[in-house]
Amino acid sequence: MKKFVTYVLMGYYLLLEMIITFPIFLYGLCFKKQKNYSVVFVAASFYPTHIGGIECAGRDLAIGLVKKGWKVEVLTKDDEVRARSEEMFQGYHLTRFGPIRMESWYFTLCIFLWLLRNFRAYQTIYFLNFSYSKNRLGVFIPEVAVSWFFKTFFKKQTVLRLSGGSVERIPQYLYHTLSPWKWNLYCNSVSVFTSLSNDEYDFLVSNGLKYKTKKVFNGVNVKQYKMLSQEKVQRKKELGLEKDKVIVGFIGRFTSRKGADLLLRVWKRIKAENASLILIGPSQKDMVQKSNADKVRELVKECGDSAVFLGRKDDPWNYLGLFDIMVCPYRVREGMSSTILQGMAAKNIIIASEIPGIIGFLKPGYDAILFPEDDEVALEKILKKVINDVEKYRYLAENAFERVKEEFPIEKVVDFYHKIFKRNK
Repeated sequence: MKKFVTYVLMGYYLLLEMIITFPIFLYGLCFKKQKNYSVVFVAASFYPTHIGGIECAGRDLAIGLVKKGWKVEVLTKDDEVRARSEEMFQGYHLTRFGPIRMESWYFTLCIFLWLLRNFRAYQTIYFLNFSYSKNRLGVFIPEVAVSWFFKTFFKKQTVLRLSGGSVERIPQYLYHTLSPWKWNLYCNSVSVFTSLSNDEYDFLVSNGLKYKTKKVFNGVNVKQYKMLSQEKVQRKKELGLEKDKVIVGFIGRFTSRKGADLLLRVWKRIKAENASLILIGPSQKDMVQKSNADKVRELVKECGDSAVFLGRKDDPWNYLGLFDIMVCPYRVREGMSSTILQGMAAKNIIIASEIPGIIGFLKPGYDAILFPEDDEVALEKILKKVINDVEKYRYLAENAFERVKEEFPIEKVVDFYHKIFKRNK
């Protein structure tokens, strides 16, 4: 009954939105002029975020563009902590549409109506991702259709940031899964693809899309992750951690793909007396996708005092500096992980799975240690070795820091997108 009432209210709201949209659209068509240096971000997951590569990348890019004089609008879903609302956030305007757990067609239609009402107020639409899977056709097709509509009829520049992460989002998977007309709709719906991974980029180029595909990596604000030694001691004290213990950290969503359960099973066997494990991530109710957060919490309890579950943190950068070691036991594939970049900026020793997205990004033996995907035995051996002689492996953290500072500063990413977005000026 409650769900039925919610759907009825959603329907009434959308009807009202449609009635309001038409006269506003006509007024804009007749009297308003196109604004320059203005962009709309469409982010179909929590935003602003405490965790998550796509969302963190969007947030940092939006802040950087505002500093360059851009007007930035972000359209997203609510996240159950922050209700449907509008607000200014770090210089840009943020509008949340909800409820997040309802059908994605509702969010997509809200986005469409907003873009239609305000079509003179922006020159570019930047989609942080299109999600697709066989059982989520209702998510993928409407989002792609919205992008195609505004590119075709309103001549907007539409830019799609390819995630590089979930298999169902990569072009290779879409090419083999979608029907030919859906694949063509996907390709024709955007003006520019921006790719994080070499395999995505090479695939699109090989399919004749070189003219609209750009390679751009994630960036990180290195200064944000600096933690002084005195601050580190104080923070450990606040968390009840012994100052001389080695701190091993995990930050991420508690889904099977992120591998927190794998790390905890290994941690139970290690029983390291000279180390503590800290896990930061959203609770079960914060999760949009199916997760194993409850399973993770049970495993934390089984580890006793050696593992600390901090749950959701809106400021994870204030904890990364505590870690001596960051473990990223991801499964299947990953994009260019913002979490790993942040760990590199915080001078963590990175231990990560050897999977697509990470292979070719990290340099094993130079700035990280990699282990075979889902291999608990290999991870256990590596963790024991590093924990028991952590100073020996500090060079990896130093190399990682220098590399991220030189190759992946957020300023480079902002400059890159600034050039793309202003192309239609």
